[in-house]
Amino acid sequence: MGCQSNMEQTIEPVIIPKPLFQKNKNGFFTLDKQVYIQSDPTLNEVINYLKSNLKENYNYRFSEKKSAKIISFGIDKTINHEEGYELKVSKNEITIKSKNSKGAFYAVQTLLQLSTTQEILILQLILTIVPLSV
Repeated sequence: MGCQSNMEQTIEPVIIPKPLFQKNKNGFFTLDKQVYIQSDPTLNEVINYLKSNLKENYNYRFSEKKSAKIISFGIDKTINHEEGYELKVSKNEITIKSKNSKGAFYAVQTLLQLSTTQEILILQLILTIVPLSV
C-alpha cells in the first residue's frame, strides 16, 4: 500500500529557467511511433532540430500520418516576450505556443528536459515561461 500512494504523487520537475506559471499533473505523454508533429511553417527550423535531436539520442522518428497523438507548434502574438512560450503536455497532446522561433526553440529545450531516458516519457504539465530581462 505504501508504494501505491507514492506512485500517485505528482512528480515535481525542475525546469530551467523557472516558469512564470507551472501546474503539474499525474501521468506522461509517451513518445511512441504514432506521434505526429504539426507546426506553423515559420518554425520548421525548430521542428527539424527537435527531430534531429530525438533521432540522434533515441533513434526516434515521428509518424508521417496524422494521428490522435500530436505535438503541435503554433505562433501566438499575444506572448509579449521574444523568448517566452507556453507548453502544455497531456496524455495525447503536446501544445507549444510562442511568439516566434526563439520561444519555440526554448520550448523544445524544456521539452527535452522533461523527457526521461529510454522510453521518452514526458511529464504532463502546463507551464508558461517568460525569461528574465537582462
